[in-house]
Amino acid sequence: EYQSLRYDENNNIIVALKGKQYGVVTIEGKQIVPFKYSEIDITGENIYATESNGNVKVFDNTGKETELDYNTVFTKVENTSYKINISVRDNKVNYSIYKNNEKKTSKEYNYIEYLYDNYFLASNINSKLGVIDDNEDTKIEFKYNVIQKIENMNLIQATNDTEKMTEIYSTNMEKIAELENATIEEKDNYIKLYNDNEIKYITKDGQEIKDTELFANNNIFPKKQGNYWGFVDKDGNTIIDFEYEKVTEVNKYGFAGIKKDGKWGVVDKDGKIIIEPTYTLKNTEEPQFIGKYYQFVYGNGEFYYT
Repeated sequence: EYQSLRYDENNNIIVALKGKQYGVVTIEGKQIVPFKYSEIDITGENIYATESNGNVKVFDNTGKETELDYNTVFTKVENTSYKINISVRDNKVNYSIYKNNEKKTSKEYNYIEYLYDNYFLASNINSKLGVIDDNEDTKIEFKYNVIQKIENMNLIQATNDTEKMTEIYSTNMEKIAELENATIEEKDNYIKLYNDNEIKYITKDGQEIKDTELFANNNIFPKKQGNYWGFVDKDGNTIIDFEYEKVTEVNKYGFAGIKKDGKWGVVDKDGKIIIEPTYTLKNTEEPQFIGKYYQFVYGNGEFYYT
């Protein structure tokens, strides 16, 4: 009996068109919003029904009419008692946090996103990012251009473009490490934070760890002395002289890269040179080697050694 059906999986209800008018029904076919509207949209957990004269009525997801302004949207945070409220006034957007239907924030925010526990990523009126809790206490200062959760690790990465500083925070918002002009690589059980002068390793549980502990089975470890890199053993004794522009740590196959005069070569796990710096590898920050072969990523994401 319907001309069209539009299912909303978040609220498990259906916007249906009967004749030329819209209404809302449950999966079982029970009508919860009457068929008398020219358009119906579902945003968050509310139903916005537009009448023929342009007026908009707001219903909850059970079909009960509310007193909400149509410029206000509530989005429930799944598996929590939190809701994010988004309101628009005079072309200005403001986000708020609600817990158990009680408003928890009083300041103005351009954006709010749930992180985990009672922490929220937020953007202030100056469009700087920080982290607050559900009492609106600032946990990470509002001075960053980028803040994001590092997946599967419950670590927070914060970057300040002005200071060119990247910082790593733990699950309880304590700063673990920071590095200027840094690159981050995410591994299975740790992250690597590095620049041209220094390398830092942070474990999945938020502890900064030495490379000699993280790679306990390796015999040689990268180290920079002055302007050049070389390798030392666990006791800090020099194994490969400090004469390279860049080196990599020994990988799981037992090989490391060495870069000199813009070209890459290879050493084995004991520091023996397999091939002198020969390869010009463009757009490769830290190549991976198996003997004289280097890793190449094909267009569809497949890995080859060539």
